[in-house]
Amino acid sequence: MPFLSLFVDEQDAEILLRWLSEEKDIAFIVPTGPKQWKAVSCVSELKDGNYSLWHVPSGPLPLLGTDNPSEIIANPWSGWTELVTGREPSKPYFGPGHPAEIRLSLFTRHQPYSQQERNELTVLNGSLLGDKDLLMCSDFQWISNRYQVASQQTHQWWRRLKRWVARKAFRLRPYSTASDHFERWSFWAFPSAYWKLKNGMEYYARGWDLKELHEAEGKAD
Repeated sequence: MPFLSLFVDEQDAEILLRWLSEEKDIAFIVPTGPKQWKAVSCVSELKDGNYSLWHVPSGPLPLLGTDNPSEIIANPWSGWTELVTGREPSKPYFGPGHPAEIRLSLFTRHQPYSQQERNELTVLNGSLLGDKDLLMCSDFQWISNRYQVASQQTHQWWRRLKRWVARKAFRLRPYSTASDHFERWSFWAFPSAYWKLKNGMEYYARGWDLKELHEAEGKAD
């Protein structure tokens, strides 16, 4: 499954929000109530969490039924109620993967929880339970052609997203100690996050060693 791994802090998230909001082919799918969703052209902010993006030129989104074949959501802009939900109620469900949906998992916070937060919050991120700042990896995910053929427009938009990230962020290649070589794929660090990493902030990147951090390729605008 195609994905883009990013390091983004709160300041970088504003760059990401501005670009996505200006993308006329992208809509945010936001909750409006239990099992209820709606497509909107932009959102006011990007908080940490999971986002579902609809690539509008890909075509309509499916409304899954319990017994009958899936129907089409008549007007995502006016909203709909799910008949079948996924394992994660915080995300809309279009089956195991639909090529019109692009997902964004965003983690900008790097400060550990305060004692008050530990006492009051009902859901805690285990990576922030220590006593040091820790920058976690965010990512874009797209199912591509895994379950059905994706439209050429969505393939083109995914390539557009990758080109934009390459212009705005620094490339960090993961290093494999087991095979003693750099992997071909990359992590990307947006400017503010990159500055934090370069100045010694610890990070979590699925166990990879970003050994090329201080010799990163690419340069932000």
